[in-house]
Amino acid sequence: MSLEERMDALIEKGMAFTADDLTNQGEITYAGSHDANGSNSGIGSMFSRERKAGRIEAVGYANSTSPRRKGNVIRVWQPVK
Repeated sequence: MSLEERMDALIEKGMAFTADDLTNQGEITYAGSHDANGSNSGIGSMFSRERKAGRIEAVGYANSTSPRRKGNVIRVWQPVK
């Protein structure tokens, strides 16, 4: 399943989610790389596009559970009803 399909599925569930949910705790990357400011910036772009399209809205923050993120703060998103 592509990241776009994963995003659609998360939105269709109707529950709040984070980038960790989208990327399976950082195991799935946008273009197969974890390079700093590299391909994973595409994931942020996906969230931005979905927000601008009115499909999701930011509803808070959470600590990441991805080992790669080491507990950094990430956005919590919710589908717009």
